Amino acid sequence: MKSVELGQTGLCVSELGIGTGTAGWDGRSDQTDLGFEPLVRLLRYAHQQGITFFDTADMYGSHAHVAAAMKGIDRASVVIGTKTVAHSRSEAERAVRRFLRELKTDVLDIVLLHGVTEKGGPERYAGAGEALSRAREQGLVRTVGVAVHSRDALRTA
Repeated sequence: MKSVELGQTGLCVSELGIGTGTAGWDGRSDQTDLGFEPLVRLLRYAHQQGITFFDTADMYGSHAHVAAAMKGIDRASVVIGTKTVAHSRSEAERAVRRFLRELKTDVLDIVLLHGVTEKGGPERYAGAGEALSRAREQGLVRTVGVAVHSRDALRTA
């Protein structure tokens, strides 16, 4: 599988990634609906095929699946992206600490503010963004960003 640098992050990922959140929200997704062990096996199979980017999010309820799939896999061989719906600094700080525990890792590769839809959204989430940037400075997160879900939010971002 061909690998590429992910933007200007310094992270190298396979051109094809595997997501865990199709129709995902409110702690479930089509992938988590497969069942715990089937999704863990699917993630491990994807890695065996050369996929090195796993996409997850708090709202998908798949952190535990990804953590279980990573058992026996060299952590440095996978880039894990996750997302938070935190709006405030304190919510984002708590989310980072919890995500580290749930994903059983010392560093989160990518953390995005999730589902920003409105124009000006990134400014409304400034406290959360500042907390994620601080977590990056502390070495808890490698890179941060915004997962926008509308053109207006994309223009603002």
